Amino acid sequence: MKELTDDEKYNAIVNRNKKYDGVFWFCAKASECYCMPSCKARTPMRQNIRYFDTQVEAQAAGYRPCKRCRPDKFISNPDKKWY
Repeated sequence: MKELTDDEKYNAIVNRNKKYDGVFWFCAKASECYCMPSCKARTPMRQNIRYFDTQVEAQAAGYRPCKRCRPDKFISNPDKKWY
C-alpha cells in the first residue's frame, strides 16, 4: 500500500470515508481522544490534526478512543484491499 499524504488523509476525514477506517487514525491536538476517518464528530481544523498509523501510537501519545466512533471496537478485515 502506498503512503497516504496529509491531503489524502484530511480529505478522507472531511468526507467521513469508511474506506480508510483501519488505515490511519487521527485526533485534534486539543482533544483527549483519537478517531477513525469516518467519525461523525465535528471535523477539526486541519492545522490541529495529528495522524497515527496505529491505535497503539495514539494511545501512547496520551489519547483515548473516541466514544462516538469507537475505534477500540474496530475489527480489521485482513482480506480487504486498502487504497
